[in-house]
Amino acid sequence: MVLTCQSAPIRDLPYCDYQLDPASRALDLAQRLNVTELATVLQTGTTGASWNMGVPRLGVPPLRYVECNHGIAFGHEEEHLNSTLFPASISTARAFSVELVRAVGRAIAYEVRANFNANISNSFPWCYAPVVNVCRDPRWGRCQEGWGEDPNMNGLLGGRYVQALQTGEDPRGVMQVAATCKHFDAHTGPEDHHNTPWSWGPGPEWRGYFNSNVSYRDQVETFYPAFEACVRAGAAAVMCSYNAVNGTPSCANRGLLQGTLRDEWGFKGVVVSDCGAINNIRDKQYYANTTAAAVSDAISAGVDMNCGSAYGLLVNLTANGTVPIGRLREAAARALEVYVKVGVLDPPELVSYNLINKSVIPKHDDLARNASREAIVLLQNRDGALPLDVSRPRSVLLLGPCADEPRCGQGDYHGNLDQQPVVTLATGLRAALVPHQWSLTVIPGCDDLLCSSTAGFEAAADAAAAADLVIFAGGNTDQVESEGVDRPSLQLPGWQPELLAAAAGAIKNISRSLVVVAQHGASLVLPPAARDAAAVLSLGYGGKHAGSAFADVMTGAYSPSGRLVDTWYQHTWDLPKIDNYDMRAGNGRTCESI
Repeated sequence: MVLTCQSAPIRDLPYCDYQLDPASRALDLAQRLNVTELATVLQTGTTGASWNMGVPRLGVPPLRYVECNHGIAFGHEEEHLNSTLFPASISTARAFSVELVRAVGRAIAYEVRANFNANISNSFPWCYAPVVNVCRDPRWGRCQEGWGEDPNMNGLLGGRYVQALQTGEDPRGVMQVAATCKHFDAHTGPEDHHNTPWSWGPGPEWRGYFNSNVSYRDQVETFYPAFEACVRAGAAAVMCSYNAVNGTPSCANRGLLQGTLRDEWGFKGVVVSDCGAINNIRDKQYYANTTAAAVSDAISAGVDMNCGSAYGLLVNLTANGTVPIGRLREAAARALEVYVKVGVLDPPELVSYNLINKSVIPKHDDLARNASREAIVLLQNRDGALPLDVSRPRSVLLLGPCADEPRCGQGDYHGNLDQQPVVTLATGLRAALVPHQWSLTVIPGCDDLLCSSTAGFEAAADAAAAADLVIFAGGNTDQVESEGVDRPSLQLPGWQPELLAAAAGAIKNISRSLVVVAQHGASLVLPPAARDAAAVLSLGYGGKHAGSAFADVMTGAYSPSGRLVDTWYQHTWDLPKIDNYDMRAGNGRTCESI
């Protein structure tokens, strides 16, 4: 029988008393768990042995974390998931607006609760977000998940996002959604893509194997500030990273997790491992001889919860005396305090968030469009080429692999987009121009998103010569920058630069205008032809309304900014090797050294 705190056998127990403080309730509950139950609540995953099934006999529900970096993404396969896709964090950061970040965080918190209340995918109001790792090297595929290269800006916006997720309007102060700041620490690439000039793969440069050699100065100035800001903001949890730091795996690093995080910064919340990171301590970093030893190292270092199944070994490790059961109860009390704070053990009628349903989601549409607008940066505008005068109809060619491709606007960590598809550039521009008698021709010019062939270039050049205005739409997708995928170069992928050059060459001597737009996460090295264009726009990853926002800027309905949050280099080779964590190596990294 599945019980709740309203069930007769347990309702009078202290942990079910909603008038007690959360820490006391969690401690009481942790003392009532047997060792198997303790091991269960210290795991958090999405499938199989890693799934935290809760403790039914004591009314503790299952826990399935939610990814909510710029929308909800706890299962691309979930047909019933409905969530607004906002711009990627690095794109939202371009607004330089803590209020926009707060508004987006509040909207996502409501949508997490709406899906939780609808029992979608056994979701739980606990987000594995925000990412506050600095964009140390723009080739790192996950730069898009953070807030740019500046440590203090990552801390400011990350901290505001934490507060937006957690602090709702419940009259009793119930936490709306628990936030988790990740990935602690010195985790900014490389990832584990196999098709780069560095031949990454199983070996010292794969993120599970990687050791970040970091000076004390760089730790304090570059890698620590955003996480300390998260602690100050009251984050419920911090995630330890896959990599090692100066020879010790992050998730087995007591100096990092206990000394810095808890003793120095005063963190009182939960430390959770990245998914599979405990196994990496043995399997990839060879720091421990057995998985059991890796588990012992991790929980002794201060990792309370394991995203994965390795903590199932805690039952035996406690039985043989390797890990004291008191340490399990300490970790469980921290984890269960989150359950208490988000109200899942309280009478449902006392938690105001339980009234939230999916009708709130369409109300965030205007916010998503505005966030997409504010993500756009005007890099170049010669002779007032933009905005277009819609009262003077012209023929437009929208050319490029991102012209009518939703994937170019979504970024990574997106949910199921079937219910709220990304508005493509073509869709947005067509809606804005065609009613004013403009003609729009859309040609991808490439056979695929990576532009791996030049087969369509001649036809594209002919179409460019026939149009009054050519808009080249290039950029990246999660195929070339995302979790697990770094970029070998900052250039546009494949033959995109050559496609742009072909179009520019076709109109060079016939007085036609060229506008270049790019959808991407971290910075690019623009092709030479872009430097001669009438206008250049960086769209970022605009999310659901990428195309609508693009059209708003093109037609003057919105005036874009000129703000960037990461350094744009002249050449890829201006950067040191991606695995070099010395912030002053070579010509240096980020705007501090350029």
